[in-house]
Amino acid sequence: MTAAGWSIRPVRLSDAADLQRNCFSGQSLRAVEDYLMWCLAQADKGRMVRLVVELEGEVIASGQLALRHREGEIGSLEVAPGHRKKGVGNVLLGALMQEAQGRDLCAVEIMADANVTWLRTWYERRGFVYQDERCLARGERVAYLRWSPTERSEF
Repeated sequence: MTAAGWSIRPVRLSDAADLQRNCFSGQSLRAVEDYLMWCLAQADKGRMVRLVVELEGEVIASGQLALRHREGEIGSLEVAPGHRKKGVGNVLLGALMQEAQGRDLCAVEIMADANVTWLRTWYERRGFVYQDERCLARGERVAYLRWSPTERSEF
């Protein structure tokens, strides 16, 4: 539990309705349920950690750490619009990085929308180092950032 009353825990399938309403409103409930089932299957195989932030019984944020050998990738970090700029993203990213450090990963990467310049800066302030800009198959431009314990001793 944090000072703001948030709690962080692993995602559950029963979180689908809150996540659809608060974080993924452009997706159907069924699509969110299907995605969570996939995430839970990946977690069971040791390939992913997906966490949520809960406030007063409602899920208001979600993010994941995909695990590949000794490296990880943070993705799908989403905070409900009404809870942004209140430290929720910091708390969630910190929890995901603690998971990474607890698994002794040698690096963690993240991709951020290159058109959202503040987002790259936000990750850099948290210890990620900009590597380059990439173009995904869908034509989306992303900034590729990386964190490693040798470059940054602590998150």
